Amino acid sequence: MTHHPRSRQPYLIVPRYLAGPDPDATTTAAHVLQATGWHTEHTPDHTDYSDPGGLRQARHLADGADLRRPEQPLMTWEFTASPVHGGPAAWTAWFCRDTP
Repeated sequence: MTHHPRSRQPYLIVPRYLAGPDPDATTTAAHVLQATGWHTEHTPDHTDYSDPGGLRQARHLADGADLRRPEQPLMTWEFTASPVHGGPAAWTAWFCRDTP
């Protein structure tokens, strides 16, 4: 972990490539979601996460190639947010496994 000279609190460095050789200086999206109380539901091909208020969702797809689109990067994370519980998503963001 890296410490700021005036701080006693360690902090994580993300994205990983900025952290240097210290493997303890990284975290994952799944760890952040779980640590902040998001509900987790596992299936064989993906894991769904939902925030305690039900307005934000995330889906992590199992690692594997999309045979329908071999030239496209696999979108491994999908994040959505709705203005009201149960309403349609107001925005969606996708990230592939190579996104820093």
